[in-house]
Amino acid sequence: MNPLLPTTLEQLHQQGFDKVIYLYRKNFVELYPQEKLDSIKRTGLDYSCQPVLDSAMVYSFLKDLQARANEENPGMVYAHCWNGWHQSGRLAAFTLMQFCGYTNMQALRYWEMYTDGLYNGYSHVKKSIQAFTPYHDLGFTMIQQKRFCPCANDSLLNLPPISMHHSKAIVTGK
Repeated sequence: MNPLLPTTLEQLHQQGFDKVIYLYRKNFVELYPQEKLDSIKRTGLDYSCQPVLDSAMVYSFLKDLQARANEENPGMVYAHCWNGWHQSGRLAAFTLMQFCGYTNMQALRYWEMYTDGLYNGYSHVKKSIQAFTPYHDLGFTMIQQKRFCPCANDSLLNLPPISMHHSKAIVTGK
């Protein structure tokens, strides 16, 4: 329930990441006051806290990814929450819909598959994935899709979302 440790940020930077985004508020300001963030930024790594996945944040994130895919910025982005399941998975689902042609149901299935079974509840996350509409001005070329969309042929993504399986099992079990 914390942002990343400075040593982890350093390791990510050594691996080629130049931007890291923490998707919750908890403990960020306490562990990363502005002067510490400025010091990290001077090394070439931008660490920020963006806990609200509203349309402005999502658009900015996706636009940045497109610029990186177009090699306008060769560095990589690491967006994280606490366990890598809910908020970062939600942002990944938006990304897959925007650039890799996933449908809302495939993206929801992706999100559920990678929550380590912890997908019950979280109705706000599920609704936001189901309601997401890709931006018309952002996209990948076919070459970029082949390079950056490695899960596109995953047959598990063609199954209905897990939560639908559960609701059907409850209904048919009566």
